[in-house]
Amino acid sequence: MSRTSTSPLSCVLACALAWGAIPSLLGCPEPPFADCDGDGIEDGEDDCLACDRDQDGFDECGEDGEIVDCNDSDEDVFPGAAEVICDGDDQDCDPSTSDTPDGDGDGFNVCDGDPDGGDCDDSDPAVYPGADEECDGVDTDCDGELGDDEKDADEDGYLVCGGLAGDPDCDDLDPYTYPGADELCDEIDNDCDGAPAADEVDGDGDGFLGCDDCDDADPDSYPGATELCDGVDNDCDGGLPAEEEDADADGVAACDGDCDDTEATVYPGAPELCDDLDNDCDPGTVEDVDADGDGYELCDGDCDDTDPEVHPGVLELCDGIDNDCDGQLGPDEQDADGDGQAVCQGDCDDSDPTAYIGAQEICDGVDNDCIDGIDNGMDEDADGDGYTGCGSDGLPGNLDGDEDCDDDNIRVFPGAPELCDGVLNDCDGTLPADEADDDGDGWPVCAGDCDDTEPNVTPVGHDDTTDGLDNDCDGAIDNGVPCDGRVPADYPTIGDAIAAADHADRICVASGTYVETVNFGGKTLEVVGVAGPRSTVIDAGGADSAVEFHNLETSTSLLEGFAVTGGSLHGLYITGETTPTLRQLHIRDNAEAGVYVSHLDGALELEDIVVEDNATGISLSWSFNVYIDNAVIAGNGPGAGVSLDMSGLGISHAALVRNSAYGMYLSRGYVTITNALVAKNKAGWNEASCGICATNVQHSELFASNLAVIDNSTYGSGTGIEITNGSFSVTNVTATDNAGTGIWVGAAPGTVTYCNLHGNDDGGSHVGAYGNVDEMPYFENMDHPDPLLWDLHISQGSPLVNAGSTDAAYNDPDASRSDIGMYGGPEADGWDLDGDGDPVWWQPGTYDPATYPALGYDCDDLNPGVSASTGC
Repeated sequence: MSRTSTSPLSCVLACALAWGAIPSLLGCPEPPFADCDGDGIEDGEDDCLACDRDQDGFDECGEDGEIVDCNDSDEDVFPGAAEVICDGDDQDCDPSTSDTPDGDGDGFNVCDGDPDGGDCDDSDPAVYPGADEECDGVDTDCDGELGDDEKDADEDGYLVCGGLAGDPDCDDLDPYTYPGADELCDEIDNDCDGAPAADEVDGDGDGFLGCDDCDDADPDSYPGATELCDGVDNDCDGGLPAEEEDADADGVAACDGDCDDTEATVYPGAPELCDDLDNDCDPGTVEDVDADGDGYELCDGDCDDTDPEVHPGVLELCDGIDNDCDGQLGPDEQDADGDGQAVCQGDCDDSDPTAYIGAQEICDGVDNDCIDGIDNGMDEDADGDGYTGCGSDGLPGNLDGDEDCDDDNIRVFPGAPELCDGVLNDCDGTLPADEADDDGDGWPVCAGDCDDTEPNVTPVGHDDTTDGLDNDCDGAIDNGVPCDGRVPADYPTIGDAIAAADHADRICVASGTYVETVNFGGKTLEVVGVAGPRSTVIDAGGADSAVEFHNLETSTSLLEGFAVTGGSLHGLYITGETTPTLRQLHIRDNAEAGVYVSHLDGALELEDIVVEDNATGISLSWSFNVYIDNAVIAGNGPGAGVSLDMSGLGISHAALVRNSAYGMYLSRGYVTITNALVAKNKAGWNEASCGICATNVQHSELFASNLAVIDNSTYGSGTGIEITNGSFSVTNVTATDNAGTGIWVGAAPGTVTYCNLHGNDDGGSHVGAYGNVDEMPYFENMDHPDPLLWDLHISQGSPLVNAGSTDAAYNDPDASRSDIGMYGGPEADGWDLDGDGDPVWWQPGTYDPATYPALGYDCDDLNPGVSASTGC
């Protein structure tokens, strides 16, 4: 190609003019130019032009020869120019700038698909041509419109498909219907929960929905209904017409015929009263008539002018009617409990609808049939053993396995351990063979009868005679001990034998019951029940006393081996200058005191005695020098087991249990009590009680050592030992589980030392001082309801072992320091409650049959048939 010689300036100017506003004026040729930059190289052969042919402000090449303006023929193309997408040109001269961008990375760009553009929202990867429409109000598939169920036709903010607005709109043509909308009274499911509201029905068929109807159960009540005389707001206006209200509350409205709705005594059919009113709304009714002819008119006070048996002053009948018109029934004529029977008809408890004549007797503590007392006496636990005569079936008298077959004996109940007492203890219907008393001498084989075919052979009471029998069961026949008089062999009564006897005679009384009062008459005699108190009974037969001593009898005067009962006052009555010896006696069921001692002048000894079920066990008044050893004083009441007033008593090896008020009550005098059990003495409601009470005592003394004072109470209170005055000393006592305080001391001077106070409702203030402790005693066994059958030996590991007084005078029989409790102290081995001659074992720990018999100790001190000699 030829080159034309042209100066660069002229060429540039020519080119500029050619692209400017006046090319026609200069006659500049149309581009392209032959050599625009005037470098002598034609443009077509020039690799890079150093001029700006398109006048866009950028040369085609830079100074170092690199391309700057990638299209110097297009004024819209230069570095940094706005990129026009989807035109196939690189406006910004940057190849990295996409002409077809995919901003949201969904695989679609704005150039794809629709001629007006591809991806209609390149910021949302879920929006692109052909995408599935979502329930979100967005044109997801870029087709230019929403799905039919994605529109909000009624503009209530909810879509048919649900989506972002929540649950689906169940009617998209109704702006008042959408999920959660308020229900309207229109029979439409406004809130889209599947059904209209419950009150959007016409329940009574009166043409009004419940939401508009004031009573949708009454077809006579709806807005605009005609008002009826029924006391109901029929027209639903919120009120009743005046004539429909019962202003005087007499039960009748004016529209029903109440002729005066301001007077409660006026209404149709009301009884006419003497008040100058037409009470019955019948002008023809006259007030002053005597309709029943009883001489009384309504205005005279006749409260029922149709009944001639009803008028003022008449005698009340047992008919449930106010006969005398005083406004009330007689107290015994009312049926307060609604059982259909008044008191005057025989209802024995008008406060209980289950109690009336003819009712079924059930075990509920009520005399249901009004006959034979409460549950016929079968539903009370009279003996406190936890069982009643009713049992689980609730009916008295059916022995079906859990009824108490003797509710007067605490040792008899279903499942009780069988004792050697000739009694069916376990209520199973069968007495063990060895408990039978075939010869009727009061001694079964289990109690030691060595010949149960001979009534003159017993282990206690009989003396050997020359009859070829071992009468006393000592293993030797015919020991030859004489009797100076025998009852009834020689004399029919004990009194006859005493009258015929000389001083120092021995009277032997055989088994039997002797109804008489025995009086030694001042003679020094031995009167012995040879078969013992099991079967030899002195019964007062209703006389004042069964046995009396008041005639200078001495300590060699002996009464032994009897049950003493039946006194209208006392069992034993002792007074004056008399000092008899009394032993092996069972003193029971006397109306006042079992033993009554008054103004005694001398010393009195009672040994091996049982005093139970008397009003008071032993009563001492102005009597000193009374000594009791080995005694059971139980079940007496309502008085105390032992009661003292201005008296002195020494008592040891005793059990004072189950008495109904106090175990022992000391008013004035002195008491020394040692090695004793004081348990389960309980007073009645609101009555004071304690195991041992020394109250209001002046110039009196109480000395107590080695006792077990357990579970004494009144209802909600009660004290083990209570001392309010006088002087005292309490040592080595364990007082546990009493309803009040274990040991309570008022202003009395004295000491409480080395005692155990555990488990009482009120711990007292003695623990921590003078050797007193609060320790679990760990008795061997307390399972039986009768405390006489508890085993209160402490276990070998008990904290009460060797925890008693450090004074050697209180040491145990083995010279060790005293144990705390009833089996501690120097007289611990002196118990012999069953009178079998063997002292009870006393050392801590379980009875060891290999050790204690060898020492001569008894393992069962309530059973004379069990002893060391029998091997326990």
